[in-house]
Amino acid sequence: MRTIKIPGDFGDYVSAHNKLQLEGTLVVESCNQPYAEKLNVYIEEHLLLCVLEGEHHIRVGETDLVFGRQEMILFKKDTYCESHQVVNAPDGTSLNSVLFFISDKLITDFLRQTSFVVDRNPTSSEAGVTRQSFGNRMVKYLESLQPFFAEREPISPALLKLKLFELLHHLAEAHPLTLQAMVYNRGKYIHDISRIVSDNYLKKLPLQQLAYMSGRSLSSFRRDFLKIYELQPARWIQNQRLEKARELLRNTPIPVGDIYQEVGFESFGHFSRAYKHYFGHTPSAERAQLQTDTDRQIL
Repeated sequence: MRTIKIPGDFGDYVSAHNKLQLEGTLVVESCNQPYAEKLNVYIEEHLLLCVLEGEHHIRVGETDLVFGRQEMILFKKDTYCESHQVVNAPDGTSLNSVLFFISDKLITDFLRQTSFVVDRNPTSSEAGVTRQSFGNRMVKYLESLQPFFAEREPISPALLKLKLFELLHHLAEAHPLTLQAMVYNRGKYIHDISRIVSDNYLKKLPLQQLAYMSGRSLSSFRRDFLKIYELQPARWIQNQRLEKARELLRNTPIPVGDIYQEVGFESFGHFSRAYKHYFGHTPSAERAQLQTDTDRQIL
């Protein structure tokens, strides 16, 4: 499965997106083309996804989520997810969604010019993904952006900033928890290690990346991880992958030769040796024994 970083890699895989960009740090995307390719997605900036029509199918950690009409979803910066597919509405209506990549600078500029009260301990601050429904006022705001996407001439930064401040004002009034989450998580912050690793242990991510996502240096990440799990990160991740592999062997028809890819191993040989060392037998032997036990039950 391919891994992309957004917004950085957007133009490399979907050419039908229209972009508005402010000061090189914020990109607004208009998405109107369905796709079914599975992608690992690393979200570099806070992403506010607003779905007007159609559906987005996404997997975060081991949870499958479907976002549909008039739903607003906030993905916090430094979040990994799997985008499984984006489809038209059941009645055939074309997909229509708008994605806002909100920079820390824009949020800071907004706070300097408004009286929005920052909650220093919001209850939803740790959730990687939050969702809310939105009403007609938000629909009208999103529709007001369409002429900007269609405009061939450059949009002035001052005008675009006004439109983006309009979005933040709307969030402050109608969806304050969403704005609070973005405000609270500006800049470098410390994530909960347990959530980071439980959401991402099946992905082929180096420890340096997991450390970065948790807001720590690699040495601090290793030290804090050891305090929580009493195992080195690499050993814990491999053990969890092997437990997941055993679950797939026992409960799914996925071929043995494909399971290693599902659980983040680089090769079948490495997977098979690690499995035998951990469980005492190879994954092929376990699947064969399961088949034998099933045949006996039938007889």
